[in-house]
Amino acid sequence: MNNILLISQQGLDRLTSINTSDNLLVLMEELVDKIGYDKLATTYEQYNQRENIDRILTSTAELLWQEFIKYDNWTDALNGFTGKDTIPMMTIHKSKGLEYDVVFFIGLEDGAFFSYDSETYEENCTFFVAVSRAKERIDFTFSSKRELARFNRDQTHHTIDILHKTLKQSEIVKVSYEYCI
Repeated sequence: MNNILLISQQGLDRLTSINTSDNLLVLMEELVDKIGYDKLATTYEQYNQRENIDRILTSTAELLWQEFIKYDNWTDALNGFTGKDTIPMMTIHKSKGLEYDVVFFIGLEDGAFFSYDSETYEENCTFFVAVSRAKERIDFTFSSKRELARFNRDQTHHTIDILHKTLKQSEIVKVSYEYCI
């Protein structure tokens, strides 16, 4: 572990001499070589094929370079790239195992649970995964209409009304309504 930290620090020290995204990619490839591709491949399954790590390195170098262009310094570029001081957005499935003080559930409507009738148990489990991510508070939104291509229709919550009722009756949540037009 100390070896990886040393290698990372050496990479950070060299950042000031980087002046193109290609140079950044070369630096990143050198760091992977120093750490050892085989070590990465055995530790992280997604790196089992060299093409995957090469593709990830290339896209990472491009994105990180864009952050550097935007901020014109590596500290802010790295903070922007890693999402420091940002709000993470993810699907319910990606959130499994994570916890946040506050969670915003966007779109508690039938369209979000389109297979509720045929897979009620699984959809209930999915819903409660979302609810259990919040340590202090969870806010749900409902939109009466979505104007995106595949959702350009009126939204309902008839199919998943049991979820709305469960929230109201649970006595562990406060349900309030705010309407925006």
